[in-house]
Amino acid sequence: MKKAVVLFIVVLFTQLQSAELKKKINDFFVRQFNLSLKSDLQAALFWSELVTSPLNQYLQRQNFMFASEESKIFDAKIAQASQLENNLQTVQEILNLLEFNLKKNNFPLISSSLKISEFKKRLELFQTTIPEDGVVLKYFFEGDKLFVFKINKKAINIIELKNSFRQIEELIQRLCRSFEDYNSGNTDFFHIYFDLEAAYHLYEFLIKKIIETEKPGRIIIIPHKILFAFPFELLVTGFNSSKAIDENVIFSEYRSATFLIEKAALGYAFSLFEIFRRFPRSEYNHNMTLISVDQSSLKQPALSKLKKAKAEAQEIEKIFRNGNLVTLSGTEATKKNFQSALQSSRFVHLITHLYSDKKENSVRLLFAKTGFSSEGELISFSDLKFSSGRSEMLFLSCCQSLQNYFLVNDYFHELLFFFRNNILRSTALSFWAVNEFHGELIYEFYQNIQQSSDLLVSLQQAKKTMITANLNYRQLKYSYAHPFLWANLCLYFLYNPFSY
Repeated sequence: MKKAVVLFIVVLFTQLQSAELKKKINDFFVRQFNLSLKSDLQAALFWSELVTSPLNQYLQRQNFMFASEESKIFDAKIAQASQLENNLQTVQEILNLLEFNLKKNNFPLISSSLKISEFKKRLELFQTTIPEDGVVLKYFFEGDKLFVFKINKKAINIIELKNSFRQIEELIQRLCRSFEDYNSGNTDFFHIYFDLEAAYHLYEFLIKKIIETEKPGRIIIIPHKILFAFPFELLVTGFNSSKAIDENVIFSEYRSATFLIEKAALGYAFSLFEIFRRFPRSEYNHNMTLISVDQSSLKQPALSKLKKAKAEAQEIEKIFRNGNLVTLSGTEATKKNFQSALQSSRFVHLITHLYSDKKENSVRLLFAKTGFSSEGELISFSDLKFSSGRSEMLFLSCCQSLQNYFLVNDYFHELLFFFRNNILRSTALSFWAVNEFHGELIYEFYQNIQQSSDLLVSLQQAKKTMITANLNYRQLKYSYAHPFLWANLCLYFLYNPFSY
């Protein structure tokens, strides 16, 4: 009994020490960012990446522990760096220790190294691949301040936005409230409301001053914290009062708004470290593999039925029927076949359930169980991370695959481990519950892909088509201009979005 108590105290003390060191490392990153702001924007960008990237997310995990000797060395070096304000040698020694520790813990380093000089070289090479109409916007909250790094072909600038974190948070909460109400069942499709005013103010706060003079055609957003909670596409850039409300068309009032997606194609990235890399071109056995997990035939009573899954699969089959398509459903929709598809197909479209297990700190996907006719199994991203895939895009047609807690909590690093190890160029994710109308956007997107290999522009054109269209539903006419109907899906890039 005494041994158990002693062991518990030792473990608790080690955890407290580890938590304290994690905070010191994070504070060290932030301090170096503030020091670099005065003289070296490239270095400031490097330090902001260390604060916001999956690397730091991994470090801050509750179950990540530093060995006792490592803690002492880190502690001493950080103290030394604090006393010697610009001692680059000491700073690099801390980064070398961190890199060694991460490699020892099998963390797949996204950057080739944690050397500032190497980062600068990769940044300059990346800039050469950005098109003339392209820009990357990396957001970074430091305390109550919000900074934006603007990176284009010719320059790097940093803008400090004057609005506080609290102001931005309140606007985002206003913007997302209706979608959260829909997800929780507090409202239905017929009564869902979108706050155009909040969307316009967010545009003014977050992006207007940064892009209004250049008017870029392609924008890659690297969000931070609460900015992961919504798609920038639905930000409102202005209003056109000449677009009259049609009393016979529900949601026609949203036609008066001009949305950011109508001005530019938008994509996202989790960090610069990832999109520095060029995706290796591959030869594929198949253009598309469609995997539809037929949940109605599997023994998973706790999961609700996937709406319109069958119709979604049938429409995709029509689009790709002459384009080297493989369809896997029923007992063939297994983990093994999914992993094989990632290795052999240019695009993989997965229709299934995504289940968040907060107790296990894990996110799981539903697959058919290999060798069983009617059983399903929930597979975590951790179990899929070594599939050795090389697809250009994985389309996760799952409810809320980009939901708030999924990105800001421990699930974030698990998702990135999976993407990183599978050499996926991009992934299509959803912000809120997949509704029965989202299929229309998918079909438009895939139709466009048949004509162009540019994923960014293909998705933009699909959304613009939706905004101007109407739909007939239960003997009523609706306008697709409501962002709930077209803004749910987004593209996250894991490799350079501009170049192979």
